[in-house]
Amino acid sequence: MISGPTFRRALIAPILGILLLPCLAAAQSESVPLDSDRWLRPQGQIVERGGRDCLVGNAYLQGVDFENGTIEVDLLADGGRAYPGIVFRVQSPGHGEHVYVRPHRAGLYPDAVQYAPRFNGIGGWQLFNGTGYTAPVELPADEWVHLKLEVRGHQARFYVGDQERPTLEIDDLRHGVSKGAIGLEGQRNTCFADFRYTLGGDLEFDAPPPPDVVPGMITEWEISQTLSMGAVDLELHPSAQELPPLEWRKVGADARGLVDLSVHTGRTGREPDVVFARAVIRAAEAGVKEYRLGYSDAVVAFLNGQILFSGSSAY
Repeated sequence: MISGPTFRRALIAPILGILLLPCLAAAQSESVPLDSDRWLRPQGQIVERGGRDCLVGNAYLQGVDFENGTIEVDLLADGGRAYPGIVFRVQSPGHGEHVYVRPHRAGLYPDAVQYAPRFNGIGGWQLFNGTGYTAPVELPADEWVHLKLEVRGHQARFYVGDQERPTLEIDDLRHGVSKGAIGLEGQRNTCFADFRYTLGGDLEFDAPPPPDVVPGMITEWEISQTLSMGAVDLELHPSAQELPPLEWRKVGADARGLVDLSVHTGRTGREPDVVFARAVIRAAEAGVKEYRLGYSDAVVAFLNGQILFSGSSAY
C-alpha cells in the first residue's frame, strides 16, 4: 500500500510533465493585416500613404487577451501635432496602458515619448514625467519608423526606430500585472502599417531600481466623490458652504507621494470637476513649518479652514 505523500508525488510528476510540454514551444509572432475583420475600427479607416496601405485613426484587435509579449507596428507621421501609439492590457474602454510618441516634440523636448496609464477614462499624462515615463527621441517626418513594445509583468520597453537600446524603459506599469486587449490609436496626420504581436516569449528585464522615496511625504488621505465645479465655491472651505453630503474614503499615495485621483473616481461630464482631499497633520509643538505641494490642474489648499494657497496649471 502506498502512503499518502508518496501517492501524491506519483500523481503530480506525470501531470507536471504534461503541463510543461506546451511551454517548450517558442512563442509565435502573428501578423494581422489592418484591414482584417479582426479589427474594430470605430474611428479608423484604411488608406494609402507612403506607398503602403495603412490605418488612419484608432483600431482595436478582437480575440486577444494580452498579458506578456511583444507588439510591433510601423508608423508614418508628418511631424505635426499628434499622439500616435499603442494601447495594451485594455480592460475596458477607460482602463488600460498607453504608450505613444509626440512627433511635433521629437528632437526638441525630453517628452517626445510618453507612457500614460488610463483610469476611469482619464489619461494621466500630466502626472507621469521623467525617468520611466517620458523620453526624448528623433522621429523623421514622412518616413516609416518601426515601433516595438515589449511587456512582462509590471515592466515594459518601448523602441522607436532601429535602435538596439529601448527609447523608454517603464519599470512600474500602473495597472500592475494585468491583461486585456491591444490596439492602435492615431490621428489624421499619422498612419500605421504592418502590425504584428507575440504572446509570451522569453523576455528578460533587469530588476527595477528601488523607488526614490522622499522623506516626510503625506501618504494617507481621504478623498470625496467627484463634484461639478459649478456647484463649488473654491474660495470657501467645504464646511462653510452648502454641498451634497461628502462621501469620504481612504486612499494611499504612491512611492512618489502622488495620489492619482483618476484611479479612484471618474468625471461627471465635460465640464470641470472638483474632488476634496483631506489629511490630519500633527505637530509636536507650535511653530512655522514648510510644506511643498505639486498638483494638476488646479488646487486650493486650506489649513484649519483658511486658504493657504491657490493655483492653476491647466493645460
